[in-house]
Amino acid sequence: MKAARRGFLAAFPIIFVFSAMICSTTQAQAAATVTEFPICTNTGDQYNPKISGNTVVWSDERGIVGYNLATHEEFVIGSGMRYAIGGDTVAWVKSVGNTWSIVGYDLATHTEFPVCDVTMWSGVNGISSNTIVWRDARNIGGNFLGGNYDIYGYDTASHEEFPICTNTFMQSDAAVSGNTVVWTDSRNGNSDVFGFNLLTREEFPICVDPAGQYSPAIDGDIVVWMDYRGGIYGYNLATQEEFLVCDPPREQYDPAISGNTVIWQDDLPGSYPYYAYDIAGCNLLTYDGVSVCSYTASWAYPQISGNTVVWMDYRNAYYTLGIFGEHIWHNTDIYGATIAYIPEPGTIILLAMGVAGLAAMGRKSIIKGV
Repeated sequence: MKAARRGFLAAFPIIFVFSAMICSTTQAQAAATVTEFPICTNTGDQYNPKISGNTVVWSDERGIVGYNLATHEEFVIGSGMRYAIGGDTVAWVKSVGNTWSIVGYDLATHTEFPVCDVTMWSGVNGISSNTIVWRDARNIGGNFLGGNYDIYGYDTASHEEFPICTNTFMQSDAAVSGNTVVWTDSRNGNSDVFGFNLLTREEFPICVDPAGQYSPAIDGDIVVWMDYRGGIYGYNLATQEEFLVCDPPREQYDPAISGNTVIWQDDLPGSYPYYAYDIAGCNLLTYDGVSVCSYTASWAYPQISGNTVVWMDYRNAYYTLGIFGEHIWHNTDIYGATIAYIPEPGTIILLAMGVAGLAAMGRKSIIKGV
């Protein structure tokens, strides 16, 4: 990793992160306080949490369940799968007999509304403002493993459905923030990251490196993804510059971003065949690494909104063996944590400038100085 650019930035504490657990600093490291708390520890299985603002949703035997972080109230939303939340809207795939559809739910008015008739293998990926996006299976031709999945959207204001990408190869893992939709795309023979501007209706490539890119996430102008070059990469839509977020000597999965904080799941070394993971992250402005949860036994599906992280937790879980010897986990919980950064004197200017401000000063990479 190259040293940081000298000059103006040298007067301020800057922290470079190899991972949340392996950090080196050029001057002083700012503190990051993590406060963990349980969200749902019911007996039984809680899966796949999502968060937007003060609302967390997950799936359990009751259906899709929500929790208000401000009032500490839990509530059942509906019955279905492959759901997402954004603002006051939750959307999911619902089945009635052999009929499948995407429906939405307004948390403010407690009303459900129709979005689109779909096939079984479709799934809602993201919601931002008035836009719901999903992986659509209408053209897969029976090949649910590697078929021609497309990306579609729905405008809750105009009540109009519209195609985002119907390329003849597979698109998946869509995410949306503001007027930008991103997804994983296989048109080039490997997995790349593409984007779509909802205002101009123009599609554009974000990263087409032949190594392969997966699981993009977006907030504002910053897109992050898991990259087979090694680590978590990012891209600034405003400056059109790619940067390395984290490149430790182990695998990272499932990145998520909110504001200036990126989180992901770390594969702990030497854990095979039992598999152990950290939930880790870093601040893109101050370079602080943070360990959110030091141990989780399997896929935690971490998500972040503001300074709150949620994940599927295994501390009270147990597993049985499947027919192929795989671990089938039971009694999983939903946990959360808040991250509070306390910057050293001098880092405030970095927080005020933002990521675009740093790039404008000549830094082409958030982590690697050039």
